[in-house]
Amino acid sequence: MVIKKNHLYLQGKLNPSFEPIRIKGVNFYTIPYAEPGLVRQLLQDESISTHHDAMKAISGRIEEKMNRNEPNVLIGHHFVLGGKETDSERVLSVGGSSCVGQEVFAPFTYTALGHLHSPDAIKHPSIKYSGSLLKYSFSEASQRKSVSIVTIEKGSISIEERELKPLKDMRVIEGFLEELLEPSFYQSQQVEDYLKISLLDEGAIIDPINQLRKVYPNVLHLERRIDRLDIKRNNEVGTLKNKKKTELDLFEEFYSSMTSSEFTTEKREYIQHIMNQVKLGAEE
Repeated sequence: MVIKKNHLYLQGKLNPSFEPIRIKGVNFYTIPYAEPGLVRQLLQDESISTHHDAMKAISGRIEEKMNRNEPNVLIGHHFVLGGKETDSERVLSVGGSSCVGQEVFAPFTYTALGHLHSPDAIKHPSIKYSGSLLKYSFSEASQRKSVSIVTIEKGSISIEERELKPLKDMRVIEGFLEELLEPSFYQSQQVEDYLKISLLDEGAIIDPINQLRKVYPNVLHLERRIDRLDIKRNNEVGTLKNKKKTELDLFEEFYSSMTSSEFTTEKREYIQHIMNQVKLGAEE
């Protein structure tokens, strides 16, 4: 009763009826995350193979019954093409098949999205990510966090943002150990923040983490810049090695990383046949 009174609605499964929730003259269409295969089965549409296909089909079904004289809001969980992601978000699928084009949301007055953690993940007048309330990884350290108050009156939209400032921020700082422990430096810092520290020193350093935590008690991650450069060089070497591999070798590595099944000789020959057909088609 309390939930209904306060207009809190939860929808975890896709409902093929796509009936809106009406609140004070606004139609809210709640579209939870769903794999393209599930949407294909629910809508009995064999042309659906990607997230874009799925959302385009759903949008089309909704548009057929939509009352265009009233505000219509879509609430969903999608990765819109052009959105900026971080390490915090779970990958929805492989390659570009997870992306949904902005145009599929054209029928709606406003589209409120989840998944990406930045409220600035996409720049669009009527498509917006709420973003997360807090930073969940250091890849979000430079992000701002906010709450959006969206007002819809007679079809027009106004958005008021209220920025959120945590008591302890999540930041990345870089420098030499001696410099970071110098009072003239740290006295200008918010030392209680959650920190990732990148040290520029070369050579051996004795117990740097405990030295730093005497000043910065909430150091969560410590790295040496020289170690990071070594990792980058190793990755570049690995990339060069991959360039020498055939398309079939790369597919076999991908198949092994995504499944627990053996990449048998029969499968190898089948994939090679498909690749040959594609190459022939491209040459024509």
